[in-house]
Amino acid sequence: MRDVWALVVLTAGVLPSAVDAQFTSAYTELNLPACRSLLDGSAPVGQETVWNEVGAYRKVCAGYDGYDVHFVSGDVMVAVGFAPEGQDDAVFPPEVFEAYVTVNLNAIEWRLSDGKPFAVTHRWYMDTSPASSNDLIKGEVLVISKLSSVDPYTSCAVGYIDAKANEEANALARVVADKAAVRFRCGVDTPRYHGEVGTGAANRLVLN
Repeated sequence: MRDVWALVVLTAGVLPSAVDAQFTSAYTELNLPACRSLLDGSAPVGQETVWNEVGAYRKVCAGYDGYDVHFVSGDVMVAVGFAPEGQDDAVFPPEVFEAYVTVNLNAIEWRLSDGKPFAVTHRWYMDTSPASSNDLIKGEVLVISKLSSVDPYTSCAVGYIDAKANEEANALARVVADKAAVRFRCGVDTPRYHGEVGTGAANRLVLN
């Protein structure tokens, strides 16, 4: 039985695929010691070059309602993806930032439409350094990802929120998830920042 916090933040909205859908949120916590480590370095089909360059491997952690959370890490990158349980070699775009990053290992927010998850928001911490200074700037960015059922991707980022530059960052992330996730095409459309963007929010990179 997975530990899931109570559903909160009930709002009303309309999805392109469902009229008068009710949006809610569920929260899970990650228990890294309980995650499965896949240390053989095997790459998903189509991403062999990326994995060979960064020496990536992944941890597969319990998520929510039949989904797992995948942490992919290597020498120069960290990526997070989401996939149905049992898909250990799930494919998702290995998006990274122009900064040293770590990922919040505590709360993950799952966005639900009529009780079914369709998007996820998770918090990234990053250290950025302006070109004119050697001082590090501590940033926090919310990454909003959609759960995709369209091959080959099981998830992809659809947008970003600078959590320090926007007072209601979590609420803004829910709006982005509710309005953008359904229409967004993984591997085709480009995610972008929404709201105010400060100096601590690093530019994104995509390794192909």
